[in-house]
Amino acid sequence: MDHFQSPLTREALEYWRSQCQGQAIPRADDYLDRLPPHLAPNLILFDCLPDDMLVRFHGSALITRRGENHTGKSWFSVNSHLPPSAVLADVWAIIRHPCGLWTEATFITSIQRSLRVEAVSLPLAVREGRPPRIVNCSVGLDTMQYDERATGWQGTINLGWVNAGFGVPETEPMR
Repeated sequence: MDHFQSPLTREALEYWRSQCQGQAIPRADDYLDRLPPHLAPNLILFDCLPDDMLVRFHGSALITRRGENHTGKSWFSVNSHLPPSAVLADVWAIIRHPCGLWTEATFITSIQRSLRVEAVSLPLAVREGRPPRIVNCSVGLDTMQYDERATGWQGTINLGWVNAGFGVPETEPMR
C-alpha cells in the first residue's frame, strides 16, 4: 500500500528502511541516534506492553497539535476513544510480521473544524529484556490556525498495512 499524502510521512518510512542495515528491522537506539532532526517533532515512540502502550517520547509538533505532552503516560488513558483490543492487535501484527501501518484519520479541533492526519507506525528492535517498541510519524494534512488544538477524535478515514520489505499480514487491520 502506498497512499502517502505527506512527504514527511513518506520520508519517515524511507528513513526507517535505510536504518535496517541487513536486519529485519532497525534497532531503536540506532534509529534514534541517526534520526534527521526535522522528523523528531512528528514522532511518538511507544513501549508496547501486553495490555497497554506507554508513550516514551512525544514530539513537539504532536504536543502542539494536542495541547499536552503524553510522555510517560498510558496511550489508552489519554485516548479513551481508542478500542485497546483492536489497537493492540494491529500493534502486535506490526511487531511480529514485521510491517508498517498507514492511517488517515480526522480530529475535531478547538474551533470545531475537522483536521486530517496521516500517520505511519513501524516496529523497532530493542535490547533483550526491553518491551517491544514502535515509532509513529504523524503529520497534519490540514494547516492549524494559531492556538487551534485537536480536541477530539472524529474517526479513521482509511488504513492499511505498509510493506516494510517483508510483505504484509493476510488479515486487514482492525482499527
